[in-house]
Amino acid sequence: MKGQPLSILNGGAWSQPELQRRLLLLLTAEALQLDDLELEADFMPVGHHQVRVYGRRIMSEGSQTERILLSIELIAGKA
Repeated sequence: MKGQPLSILNGGAWSQPELQRRLLLLLTAEALQLDDLELEADFMPVGHHQVRVYGRRIMSEGSQTERILLSIELIAGKA
């Protein structure tokens, strides 16, 4: 969601410390990508799910930006 802190979405389900740490590594250029990070949380309003997160830092005209593209894969869940 553009302009929204990830940590407040879905009732705070995305505020998990390991996700925040890995995203910070992407933004500070200490990592090139985020692969296979598995999270489990209550994602309001859809319920409890296990997901896998992938991320890449977005480049613009060969330069790094302060933007990250995230992809989320549903592993398992129950509504």
